Amino acid sequence: RWIVFLIDVALAIMAVSIAYLIWVNFQIDRMRLDFVLTGALVIVGVRVISFLLGHTYSGIVRFTGTEDALRIYYVLTAGEIVLLLASGVFIPVSVLLTEYILLTSLMVMSRVIVKKVFAQYIGAERTKKNVIICGSDEYGIMAKHAMDNVEDATYNILAFVDVNDRKAGKIIEGVKIYKMSSLPDLLKRNRVDKVVIAKKMISPDKKREIV
Repeated sequence: RWIVFLIDVALAIMAVSIAYLIWVNFQIDRMRLDFVLTGALVIVGVRVISFLLGHTYSGIVRFTGTEDALRIYYVLTAGEIVLLLASGVFIPVSVLLTEYILLTSLMVMSRVIVKKVFAQYIGAERTKKNVIICGSDEYGIMAKHAMDNVEDATYNILAFVDVNDRKAGKIIEGVKIYKMSSLPDLLKRNRVDKVVIAKKMISPDKKREIV
């Protein structure tokens, strides 16, 4: 979480820098360095204190979502009010508003990116589960799509098995279809965590046979 805090501080510095550049229309020679540095230090200082008090960095990355975005909004808005009230004449209001909009956007986007990276490279390996889907019609494909879109776990679809032997050997979305009679052999040769039955009409006897 301290890495997230340091990223937030870096984003705050970036937002302030861009805000001042926009204020002088990207004409650096027009900047009064002492004026800009004083304002930037005050803004970043308020942001750092608000991050620490508001715990913007403490959300569990894996579950980043609306709640974390709202916390960022509340913390930054509170800091913005303090800056607007205490800035006086040495920080232009346009700089404060630009910095606020930029920093809010950057922090929310950073959470989305971190969440995607975590889910893909860390969470995926930690919660990976091998699955065989019984049924290769539209219900089987719907089951595959549903598992592909689960965020807090990653399912590896090993195979489809189907009672229709004529489908055996075909490939659907990169996954091979096997005969239903091949299921015991697939279970022996692979570490299978789940067998999902995705057939609309299946007799109780056939279901017991699969189980």
